[in-house]
Amino acid sequence: MLAVSAHADGKGPCPWELAEALLCQRYQVLPDAGGLAQQDLATLTRHATLLDIYQTCRRFAQGGLKALSSSERDLNMKIAQLEWEQKHGPT
Repeated sequence: MLAVSAHADGKGPCPWELAEALLCQRYQVLPDAGGLAQQDLATLTRHATLLDIYQTCRRFAQGGLKALSSSERDLNMKIAQLEWEQKHGPT
């Protein structure tokens, strides 16, 4: 989560799972061969979560809190808390 946030802020490389999710989104393809029923649910869920984090961080960087929906604000607060804990230790 923090690596995705850092990348969205231009402060780190793109994690490979985010790169894969972005490519799947861009080309409207699934990560593995076959249809939806043949996909690994964990991979699809991770991709969706990583894309949510990435898009929330990008929207926040562009427009601040006012650009975020209420669920995006909640996610932004969780990211901020994790970043704080990484710097200062757990609360």
